[in-house]
Formats: sequence, structure tokens, C-alpha cells
Amino acid sequence: AHNRHIGHRQKIAQIEHALMLHSVRAHHARAVDNCRFVKPLDTEMLRELNKSGNAVITIEDNVASGGFGQSVLCALNGDGLKARCVCLAHGDGFIDDREIGSSLAASGLTAENLIRVVKSLEKRR
Repeated sequence: AHNRHIGHRQKIAQIEHALMLHSVRAHHARAVDNCRFVKPLDTEMLRELNKSGNAVITIEDNVASGGFGQSVLCALNGDGLKARCVCLAHGDGFIDDREIGSSLAASGLTAENLIRVVKSLEKRR
């Protein structure tokens, strides 16, 4: 199975960097999709990913509730969820932190956390 990482806007560079760091030890194909538009979803691509039981990780600098990752998960679920899906995003609460880096870290939106998630999904195969 392949891992597919779906991101939006500025998170793509972070995703690609994390995957590059991790690929030294990884032997599984990966793909990164830059979803320049949150709507409409590329349901054809999601159906293909779901069909073969891939791991799908969404990452967004937005709240999880009602966000892009939730839309992806809903589309996968509507197709009879076979893919393992992890949605990385901010919680639905006030972030009283003016530093972008620390607010992203508090929500797990870092390259290090993405690598942990990828490794965790690989162990569950």
C-alpha cells in the first residue's frame, strides 16, 4: 500500500521536507498532493486511494472541525472507508499564541509530528 499525503497551500513544503527526511528509511511509495482548492474535492483520486487501502494524511493550518481533512474523511467514508486516514489540523479552540511556530507545534503541525504519524501508520500495516 502507498501513503498519500494531502495538504493545502503552505503546508506542502513542510510535508515534502518531512518526507524527504523520513525517506532514508522508508521503502514505500509516497505522493504529495497540493490541494490548491479545498472545494471541490478530487473524489476520483480519493476513490483510487480508498480502493487499495492506502494511508491518507491530510495536514492543514486550519481547524479540524469542518475543515479540509474532515471533508476528505467524509468522502472516503462515503466510498466505504478502506484507507487509513489521519487528519492533522488545529483543535477547535482559541489559540492565545502570537508565535506561528509555537502555535503550529502545539497543534502537532510540524515535520517531526508528521514523521511520527507516518511511522505509526507503517507499523499498523
